[in-house]
Amino acid sequence: MKKNIKALLKLNKIFKNSMIMKCSYKKFKLSLVPFIIYFLTINICMVPIPHAATNNGNENDFKLPKYLKNYDIEIYKQIFDLQRKGLWDDANIKIQKLNQKILMGHVMAQRYLHPTKYRSKYSELKGWLKKYSDHPQSHRIYKLALRRKPKEEVLQFKPKTPRYVPNYFNTQKNIIGKKQNKQNRLRYSKLRRKVSNFLKNDQITNANNFLQNSKSYKNLDEELKAKLLNKIALSYLYFGKIDLAEKISENAVRISKDGVHSSLWITGLIKWKLGKFDQSIMYFEKIFKLDNIPESILAKTAYWLARSNMINRKPEEAVKWLKITTSYSDTFYGNLARKNLNLPLKMSSNPVPRIKIIELNELRKSPKGSRSFALLQVQQYELAEKELIELYSYDPKKFYLPLLGLSIDMKLPRLSMKLAKDSDPNEKKFYQALFPIPRWNSKNNDNIDRAVIYAVIRQESEFNTSAKSRAGARGLMQILPRTAQSIAKQEKIKYLGRWQLLEPEKNIELGQKYISRLLNKKNIKNNLIFMSAAYNSGQGNLAKWRKRIDFLNDPLLFIESIPIRETRGYVKRVFNNIWFYREILGQKKISLNLLAAGEWPEYVRLD
Repeated sequence: MKKNIKALLKLNKIFKNSMIMKCSYKKFKLSLVPFIIYFLTINICMVPIPHAATNNGNENDFKLPKYLKNYDIEIYKQIFDLQRKGLWDDANIKIQKLNQKILMGHVMAQRYLHPTKYRSKYSELKGWLKKYSDHPQSHRIYKLALRRKPKEEVLQFKPKTPRYVPNYFNTQKNIIGKKQNKQNRLRYSKLRRKVSNFLKNDQITNANNFLQNSKSYKNLDEELKAKLLNKIALSYLYFGKIDLAEKISENAVRISKDGVHSSLWITGLIKWKLGKFDQSIMYFEKIFKLDNIPESILAKTAYWLARSNMINRKPEEAVKWLKITTSYSDTFYGNLARKNLNLPLKMSSNPVPRIKIIELNELRKSPKGSRSFALLQVQQYELAEKELIELYSYDPKKFYLPLLGLSIDMKLPRLSMKLAKDSDPNEKKFYQALFPIPRWNSKNNDNIDRAVIYAVIRQESEFNTSAKSRAGARGLMQILPRTAQSIAKQEKIKYLGRWQLLEPEKNIELGQKYISRLLNKKNIKNNLIFMSAAYNSGQGNLAKWRKRIDFLNDPLLFIESIPIRETRGYVKRVFNNIWFYREILGQKKISLNLLAAGEWPEYVRLD
């Protein structure tokens, strides 16, 4: 008997890291110890899942076709470096020494598009478009040429490259709700703008009164009415007026006749927060009766059903919903559920096929392929990626697997991720390509792990070094110029201007300094959830949310109570990225263990 008690006490420690939640709130306390005995009797199917394949070999194991001779390789490297510094005369001397001129379009584009050291003439831009309109820079050159051309001039040479390369195989889209006619869409758009303006100024009651007195609202489709009410209910919830939030959300569900998943979710969450767990279960379960709901929403709902049933002393139902959640294995909640059931992350061992010689020769036949190989030889990897992404658009079926293999061998993360995300959803996934390991190095004096940096980059830019947002954020880690300026000044980092944010190493150097700064803030104190939220929405918003939201010291409730949908999704995706990168790098997933146990995840260095 004593041995059994000792075993139970030992298992209690294990289950502390695998149970759904601690269930300790202001008005409600529940020990999970009684359920340990129940869990001991459950035969959970423990299927070993292989880790994702990783390329641990030397990248030189892959032999890149030698398009350029060694002499020209060195000359091109010098030219690109000299032009980056604005040393045009020196670069011109080197250009004269070239034997192979295949990369001159890229050389001159670098010059004409230089951010500070060169002002290109219209005649130069026009001449470039005449010769090199099939290059990735053609749209930027064309746009600049239109600004510089004389009014009477007609620019005849236009880009011959796609502005955007869409998905070709994975074209599935989640169509939620019914298709609305144009009149309904216009009404909804105007009403949403008006309501949003009220809510931005914290005028929730005015927003609600406006809707109730609006003829446009009364003539609106029920589904769209519910979506507008959802915004008001969330605002009341955010300000702690939970009774009003409950009333509005229930009205939204009633109007939509249980047909809008967001109304059901918000109402279920409010009931959960009020301790009305039977009712929260009822609303959450209705979401599973709807069609075309995205996996991330189904995973979230199933996990909260597991939490609700566990608190409601229905462990069988809790385990059932946990198992359902694990079927959405690529999601934040899917991975939490796997941890709760002591299952490893589900990462296919499906290896990326190595590119074959015959495929390399096929790529070389294309001008873009030839230029790409030459660019790779001179270590202009980002330019090569742009060429190869455009080449993919010409014949996706033909080039998919060869380019996928090349992207892994040459460590081209943007190309890897682009192709992996475009894989047929019915086929096995290439996790090695979905979560690529880039070649970039940076000065890392802040103890920020690669897994965290890669996770943020993957979410912010998908490894696109040229990414720019509408807000002005730039580069891999989407840093605002004013933030970069502030960090550089305080940390005494050499920073020449916003154009440097498009340089991978500089962007990562500043980005990791920013993450380190956030983690050290008094209101964050190494908390990864707070850091991620602040990175996306700013420290001011985080401070407001922590002050206003009554999240019962529950990390998952805090995430789901964030009033900005983008930030809610951002935090969950960054954590999911961290866990997959920890798995790929062979590191412990401490934040996953803590969150699965209902604890706040703190940053712990593992590199």
